[in-house]
Amino acid sequence: QLDRLQRFQSQPGVDSGRLDTLIHNLLESRASIDNVGTSYLQPLKDSDFLNAIKHRSSIPGGTCEFDLPEYKGLKLTEKIDAVADEEIDEQIDNLRERFANYEPTDEKSKEDDILQADVLVKAGKEELVNEADQRIRISGDKVFGLQYKNLVKKLSGLKAEDDASLSLTLPDDFHREELRGKKAKLSLTVKQVLRGTRPEIDQSFAQRVGMDSVEALRGQIRANIESERKQASRQQLEQDAADALIAACSFDLPEEFMKRQTASALVQSTMQLARMGATREYLDEQKEELEETSKKETERNVRRTIIYGAIAEKEEVEVTEREVQAHLQNLAQAYQTTPAKMLKRIQDNNGLPALANEIRDIKVTQIILDSAEVTEAPSKPTKKAKKE
Repeated sequence: QLDRLQRFQSQPGVDSGRLDTLIHNLLESRASIDNVGTSYLQPLKDSDFLNAIKHRSSIPGGTCEFDLPEYKGLKLTEKIDAVADEEIDEQIDNLRERFANYEPTDEKSKEDDILQADVLVKAGKEELVNEADQRIRISGDKVFGLQYKNLVKKLSGLKAEDDASLSLTLPDDFHREELRGKKAKLSLTVKQVLRGTRPEIDQSFAQRVGMDSVEALRGQIRANIESERKQASRQQLEQDAADALIAACSFDLPEEFMKRQTASALVQSTMQLARMGATREYLDEQKEELEETSKKETERNVRRTIIYGAIAEKEEVEVTEREVQAHLQNLAQAYQTTPAKMLKRIQDNNGLPALANEIRDIKVTQIILDSAEVTEAPSKPTKKAKKE
């Protein structure tokens, strides 16, 4: 990862200061990991938690009586779509856009231009957006996340100081339920029209983004997409396997424990939405739905934990000190800190049992998938690339 980052240090369009700081932090973290040894694991040994998680009784509700379903030989289906050449073209176009040079023009606006404009969006008398100097690209069929069928045609032919207005219908998934399906009006006053010059797709462009040739660039993009899809497919297989085992056995869960877990999950999801900008009004409106979602997800997670605990017990799965060390190092690198500080953060949040269960479940998942009968579903055919 450091090698890949260092290749971009001399590339145009890259904030070299921020990149140097990131590389410096990663190098420091790696040095800390190399030098710290295993002394930071002593609190784990003292807590005896590695021994505790060997037993299903250490999990709240883990002593529930049920017959463990057959977890080997599960029939699963894997689907990984082939990468269409148009997808590679699209990503290359996105790269070209990043390196495009936009300059003001006195000509009338056209497709792919950018309008710099003051924007007002109103639903009835209520202002939803009132922002100055917003940039609106003349492409596609959405503006400010709102659908408009003839967007390119409507916003073409404009010049500085021109006014334009669009009549919109707020979508069914609009964040404010009482406004869903309502009419809205977007008004804009153009400050200037910006027209971009994109770089040609040639060897020079490929080198600007860190590749030797256009062919190598296309190959790297294809490999990246394939890697993402394989990872997503693996995650889907893991979810399908867990769902199959949950559906195959039934047992009661401790009522008070489930109430506490559900309440905790609800608080976490509410805080996450608030950090994303959700208003108190919106959260109140969605309260019942959030509660129901939290309840379902909590029940699924607890059932999965209990079942996987039973499998771990039967398979004599143990979590070793070396595995905890490796897991902590990975977490430390991800959070750009040291393993010792990462461990303290986990301890402060009473997260040691969750850390152990996570490692244990990874090993149980591997046992399940290694023995599964996985059928590959037909993938979509790769389409022809457009001419460049």
